Amino acid sequence: MALDADTLLDRVQMKQSLMRWRTLAILALVLVGVILINRQIGDNVVINDYVARVEINGVIEDDYYRTERLDRLAKNDSVQAVLVSINSPGGTAVGGESLYHALQRISKEKPVVILMRDLCASAGYMTAIGGDYLIAREGTLTGSVGVIMQTLEVTELAKSWGIEPIIIKSGDNKASPNPAEKLTPERRQMVETVVADFFRFFNALVVKERGLNAEQQALIRDGRIFTGHQALEAGLVDALGGEKEAMAWLEKEHDIDAESEIRTFNLVKENNSLFGNLNQSMEWLAKQTANFSHRLDGLQAIWQFDADSL
Repeated sequence: MALDADTLLDRVQMKQSLMRWRTLAILALVLVGVILINRQIGDNVVINDYVARVEINGVIEDDYYRTERLDRLAKNDSVQAVLVSINSPGGTAVGGESLYHALQRISKEKPVVILMRDLCASAGYMTAIGGDYLIAREGTLTGSVGVIMQTLEVTELAKSWGIEPIIIKSGDNKASPNPAEKLTPERRQMVETVVADFFRFFNALVVKERGLNAEQQALIRDGRIFTGHQALEAGLVDALGGEKEAMAWLEKEHDIDAESEIRTFNLVKENNSLFGNLNQSMEWLAKQTANFSHRLDGLQAIWQFDADSL
């Protein structure tokens, strides 16, 4: 049966429309594939050699995602060196220790330069000594080589309110220190041994990495902070300056062009979904609301500013 002209025209137009939709669908699938592949291997794609810049900001806690990202830098042949910008008062003992080891692993493959900003203290400084070359600003606050475990006791306050805490535990030292019970001399000694044990590790790490003499060792033992200038004199940093000085050192010591391209490498896990962003915002709000200086749990290596001392 012969088709009239209108029917033939309709069929041609339908085929053309179908072909366009097929083409768009294929292009969409290719685009999705490229995005997925880029997420998986994008950090390792060799285009040009460059210097990677990473930032470590705020309170330091153990972070598997961040550690994994740093380990990928160590294996990336396009990365000639790594600039680590630190602006942190410190954080947990494990957080600082993990970052120290992560930077050490990079350092075995390529040079790592630490750039201290406003604060690089305590666990922040423990992180820094994982690098090969430490640069501070004159006004940087650093050092604070030490460990702190904080608690409070509310037994008398509870008694005044007619509250009697009831604590059932398997041993006298379980969950000590506990705000709801007296900190006896025995419990205090137990906690002090825990703090002292990690302090020995931290202090020995600084002495080893910085090659401190007896006088310099005595200077850091009380946990004091230093300005960048004081830290240079005490042997805690290698130079004063910023990124320009870091690139000059890389050129002089490792033959890396001071004008090399610098690319920022993100260490913070991002969730671009609506609920992911909402969850991140709520987590940020919770952290800001709960003043970190009043956390009671865990060993902390953190410098805390005391407004009452002013």
